[in-house]
Amino acid sequence: WSNAGLLEVRGGEFESNDTVFNFGSAMIAGRDATFRFGPGLVNGGAFAISFGTSDIFGDVANNASGTIVLSGNSNTTFYDDVINDGTFQVSSGSTVVFFGDYSGDNGIAGSGMVFIEGDLRPGNSPAQISFGGDLHFGALASLEVELGGTIAGSDYDRVTVADMVSLGGTLEVSLIN
Repeated sequence: WSNAGLLEVRGGEFESNDTVFNFGSAMIAGRDATFRFGPGLVNGGAFAISFGTSDIFGDVANNASGTIVLSGNSNTTFYDDVINDGTFQVSSGSTVVFFGDYSGDNGIAGSGMVFIEGDLRPGNSPAQISFGGDLHFGALASLEVELGGTIAGSDYDRVTVADMVSLGGTLEVSLIN
């Protein structure tokens, strides 16, 4: 299923049994919404969540041209895996929870709160990723880093957090090179 315009859900639910493709100037917008993307969402456009509580089901691949913005004191939960190679922002006052894996070449901009309850895997190989707000690892979370040299981003993973970090869960280190 392809979105070429605006898909807007306010206080309701959107469900697709097929992968949803959102590219170019297309936008998916939600407020107090539930999105069930069946097998997943491939985002190369804009995905914006504001105000209230929203739930996202299905794997999300945010491509290099994709933008995901959570704003307006929203509380958003991603229940499945998220690969972020684009822009992902959690604005001040907003919160995001990841129950699946969070991976990809980019972290999360903005000063909002991020909760990792699944696995955080920086990059698609070693990478440097950053978080603009608070980062919290739950008791069952894991941070999976690669270590194989002295150059951040190409020989080992680096995670930078602008504000507070709360550590729980497991640190897993893989030796590479």
